[in-house]
Amino acid sequence: STLVAVRGESTGVVAEALARVKGMGENALYCIYVEEWPGMLYGKEDPLPSEEGVQSLTSAARQAAAAGVQVIPIWTTTYTESEGLARAARELEVNCLVTGISGRSLPYRVFRGQVLKKLPKLLPASCRLMVCD
Repeated sequence: STLVAVRGESTGVVAEALARVKGMGENALYCIYVEEWPGMLYGKEDPLPSEEGVQSLTSAARQAAAAGVQVIPIWTTTYTESEGLARAARELEVNCLVTGISGRSLPYRVFRGQVLKKLPKLLPASCRLMVCD
């Protein structure tokens, strides 16, 4: 019932998602990394996961395994991160999306703020958005 969005080392965000999963009496967690690919950059071949995407999902899976929770990793490409997260929430029929606030540079935080503004409008009404610091 829970989807967590990861980027880089997201130990705090994953910990919050794991607490929710355990509190719900569940033993699995969807974990997503969204790779943004503007349409004009698509080639004839499908894009491959970036090193950051692989590392992000691997780190989350290790953290979850240590807590006794199975991670179902998801890597996707999309034009915008908010649309990719909302699409995954709809298709998986989760009732909670857990995401974090980045500690990265100011331009990235401003961009991330735009993602968080758009997400509530795109998520299904049955899906809660949990933002962790």
